[in-house]
Order: sequence, then C-alpha cells, then structure tokens
Amino acid sequence: CAGVLGQAGGALELAEQIERGELPDPDGIVVAMGSTCTTTGLILGVALARALGKPAFRRPGFRIFAQPVHPGFVKLHRLFGALFSESFPMMVGRGLRDAAAAIAAAGGPDVTHEALAVMREELVVSMDLAITGNYGAHSDVSREAKAVYD
Repeated sequence: CAGVLGQAGGALELAEQIERGELPDPDGIVVAMGSTCTTTGLILGVALARALGKPAFRRPGFRIFAQPVHPGFVKLHRLFGALFSESFPMMVGRGLRDAAAAIAAAGGPDVTHEALAVMREELVVSMDLAITGNYGAHSDVSREAKAVYD
C-alpha cells in the first residue's frame, strides 16, 4: 500500500503544479505496469485531486494508459478482466479499495467510489503482447542502446 500512496502523492503534486499554472492539464498519463502500484496510485491521486477541487485531470478524454510489462497480466486481463478485480491481491481494483480505506481511516476523504470509477472509465490497459516484454529482461533495442553507451 505504501507504493500506491507514494504514487498518489505524486499525482497530487502534479495537480498542484497544474493548479499553479506551471503545467497544462494533461490529456493523458502513460505508465508501465509491473506490480500495478504505479497505475493504482495514479488513479487514486486523480480521484483525490478531483475530490479536493484541484483543476487537474479534468480535460475531456483524459485517460491513464498502462502497458503491462509481463505477458501474464495481459493474459489474465484478457481472459478474466483480472486487473480490475476488487478482490484479488495485486490487482488495481483491490489496491484502490485498500489504499482509499487507509486514507479514509487516517481522516482523509473516502474516494473509493470515485477511484473505482476512474479505473473503469479512464484506465486503458494495452493488451498488445507484441510490445509486452519479459519483466526486467533486455530487448534488441535495449541491447543496441547499451552498445552505444559502453
């Protein structure tokens, strides 16, 4: 849950920069999805920023785009919609429920329903196995880049 809360804090920091006019309101955020903590935290942060009245993440068509790095997540999501599960550990829905509950228990706003709505309506998970690699493994492109800098 700590990783999720850290990413939510990052989204809130971005919302504050947008509020101060330092950045435009984005039409999307693109992330790699490994453990799901980054994706989950960003969704939670978007829901919190909106609940707090921040003028961020409100652009029409705003989306969070997540690219799983492990083919197992792609296959599970294709077959069962597993990444959106609110009960399986390490899935986005469950992480949102747990982290939102922790924030509410500490006296913060309960944005569980709002966060789950962002997940269902604004999260786009790539199902393209052609760009899903082996977690932490090198690709031909990464090897070529390494050769340039060695």
